[in-house]
Amino acid sequence: YKVVKYPYVDKDKVIAVTLEDNYNQNISNFVKLCNNLDLNATIFTLKNIKNKHIENGAIKILQNRDGIIRDKQIINIKSYKKFKYLLANSNSKILANINNNFVYLPKIGVDDTKYLIQYNWSNQKLKEYVLTSMNFVLDIGGVFNFNVHSHILGYKNNKLLKYLLTIIKESGYPILKVKDIVKLIKIENKIKLTSKLTPLNISVMVQNNSLKEVKNFTFRVYTKYTIDHIESDFLNIKAEIIKRGKNYVDVRIENLPKDIIFTIFLRLDK
Repeated sequence: YKVVKYPYVDKDKVIAVTLEDNYNQNISNFVKLCNNLDLNATIFTLKNIKNKHIENGAIKILQNRDGIIRDKQIINIKSYKKFKYLLANSNSKILANINNNFVYLPKIGVDDTKYLIQYNWSNQKLKEYVLTSMNFVLDIGGVFNFNVHSHILGYKNNKLLKYLLTIIKESGYPILKVKDIVKLIKIENKIKLTSKLTPLNISVMVQNNSLKEVKNFTFRVYTKYTIDHIESDFLNIKAEIIKRGKNYVDVRIENLPKDIIFTIFLRLDK
């Protein structure tokens, strides 16, 4: 058996739509388009500081000219087939993580969309490429980043960009602002799980070290046994199985109180 937290508290997959630009007209066009599509997005304005581009809000540091910082990259999908879905026990350097309270959020997704214009692909081919890239990144637990650059803004009166953003929206996955994704990563980092298997149950001790209540915290339990029902040793904790898959169940805690330790028992039906 194995117990794994959802990487984004109550979400196992998330998308970010971003723009890097300094030109007011580009920013205005992008905002208008996203508002018309009712789409969450994040804009980074770039500043050149000692040969390093630092995005406002200190969310990410882009690659410097010496190549020391390597989080801005386009991932070759074929090269990363060895990675598995995060909830199936993967471990890769292209997943979001925290180091000294700094959130490292690799920019993995559809980046530098210039090639989409140069290749003059059909709409169907563009859609297939975007969805293939999206599903790959999400299936390994990464944040799929659809990153917009200046050369696609205004191209064909924004028809191409609108089409691409519509593909993203219609995928059905949660599209969040970067700051909200960072908040979820920080919250998830403060919740610890410790599990134990006995003849009667799988016990999962949940420790919330956050000073805030957490809504809908979710974790997955992989097991060859059938889970009959779940119980908590804390009466005010409401936990339920929200999904049963092949060899796993997903458990959600509706309200996880701040600064608390308790145990959930998954009773086995052998």
